[in-house]
Amino acid sequence: DKSKLNQLNEMGLHNVEVILSPDNLGIANSLNVGAKLALDLGYEWCITFDQDSTPDKQMVKLLQKQQKALSELYGDKVAIVAPNIVDQNANTKNCKYLVENKKFTFVRKSPDVISNDDKILVVITSGTLTNLNILHDLGFFKTDLFIDYVDTEYCMRLIVNDYKIGVAKDALLTHNLGQKERKKVCGVEFVPTNHSAFRRYYIARNSIYMYRNYALKVPSWFVFDLIATTYNSIRIILCERDLFNKVKFCVRGYFDGVLGRMGKIDD
Repeated sequence: DKSKLNQLNEMGLHNVEVILSPDNLGIANSLNVGAKLALDLGYEWCITFDQDSTPDKQMVKLLQKQQKALSELYGDKVAIVAPNIVDQNANTKNCKYLVENKKFTFVRKSPDVISNDDKILVVITSGTLTNLNILHDLGFFKTDLFIDYVDTEYCMRLIVNDYKIGVAKDALLTHNLGQKERKKVCGVEFVPTNHSAFRRYYIARNSIYMYRNYALKVPSWFVFDLIATTYNSIRIILCERDLFNKVKFCVRGYFDGVLGRMGKIDD
């Protein structure tokens, strides 16, 4: 997008390198390009952002502080340190993280009550401090997923290989999690995300990939995701627009997932 590139140039930023892609190759590919560049430049850690995220001024320093504290406990097993995310679409509500309770159960905890000993299962990539050497050793983000579950898949690999995912409760990131709006149906309040039909395709297809690869390895996450998928399906049917297309793309996504068809689809 030339207009966005011009905006960056007009900001007069120093020590910034813009890497343009001739085509949309997906979020995983973009993350990998940045991570590989950072590795080539000799960095051990990188931080990643979505376009709809705004970090607090002290966020990075606080992430680094928590990373050092966790490293004293877990050594070189610390793979990720995530921020305390404030959802811009939920009245400045702090997001909760999925934490394993027992092997087959889970709880959702606010960063304020998460301890360093908690086994955090999933964090998003935006605002996250990532250990580049571990990312390199485990393999970079899965480009075949294109979008959706990219961050979850990497977290699953970390858990399976006994790496540590941490959270810095004082490191604040304001983030826009979908196009949320509150709706009431028969007195029950729902908060649909209003993802597009194309996004619903990737969510459906990639969920099959994830269940096939990680349901038995991380059953606590699998149980949570099944419940979340059921709830999201109800929200789509009751609350969201363009229902026919979304159902059609979900069915196509599940079908392709079962057949193992991955990568980008035609718009």
